[in-house]
Amino acid sequence: EIDDEEEVLDAPDIDDRKPAAKKIKVNPPPTRKSKTNYHGLKKKQLQQLCANEGLPTTGDESELKARHSEYIMLYNCECDSSHPRSVSELVKQVKANEKARRLAKARSNKNLSKGIKMLGSTIAEYNDGT
Repeated sequence: EIDDEEEVLDAPDIDDRKPAAKKIKVNPPPTRKSKTNYHGLKKKQLQQLCANEGLPTTGDESELKARHSEYIMLYNCECDSSHPRSVSELVKQVKANEKARRLAKARSNKNLSKGIKMLGSTIAEYNDGT
């Protein structure tokens, strides 16, 4: 028995239902990381900073500082982007940049070494000729 004050609603037919809207997962924009003062930090502390961000922890103090600093700069740039890259993509970018710098330095050293050898042989030829 239905009370007079209760309202009874008919269940809609399946054909009358609208398809449910797809839910789009929206991540909140990342918050900027503050700039780190590296002065006075020991190697272990620098390694911990890098480890906290998922970065490699190898290298000397200057490499660790440069690596972490570059990551923070990239991360903060992504905060301004409408489609920010993931942390793992940023870590890959830092690693790729570091590798490119090492290769460029190796090429430069190789070319410098060739130049010094050529200069040495030129000087030796000059000395032999006089």
